[in-house]
Amino acid sequence: MWEWENTLKQAKKAYYDKAFITAITLNQQALAIAKSSLTDTVNLTSPKVISSIMVSYLSLADSYIKIMDFANAYQVYQRSLYFLQKINKQPGKTVEQTTAIFNGAIKLQMDGTLFCKRHRHDISSNQQKLQDEFQLGLADLIAPRASVH
Repeated sequence: MWEWENTLKQAKKAYYDKAFITAITLNQQALAIAKSSLTDTVNLTSPKVISSIMVSYLSLADSYIKIMDFANAYQVYQRSLYFLQKINKQPGKTVEQTTAIFNGAIKLQMDGTLFCKRHRHDISSNQQKLQDEFQLGLADLIAPRASVH
């Protein structure tokens, strides 16, 4: 995870230096590094890896938003939801893994909903239709866990 952390730090620096294209490239690299740590079975997947992948997705979306590439930002939000849905379907998850999925879904809901409200006029009509599916997908991830608390 050291390589991921280092790459993400570089991406954050580029972002704060307003070098958004460089930030996108570095965030894509960080995402690839985090995904390479993902194992074939959820039993071996660390909650930290799940969290790292979500941080990478959300950082990438932020960078796309800064260059006003709303279509790609929305696609990143969609891909992060698909990732959470896929890993959530795997049997044998630990409490820690389930918590990491839930926390990722909550953060995605906050960021994704805010994005959709702010930029609903900036994304295609096709992507606007997907917003309902996006919200339903998030609700499926959050609702079972939220009812436990």
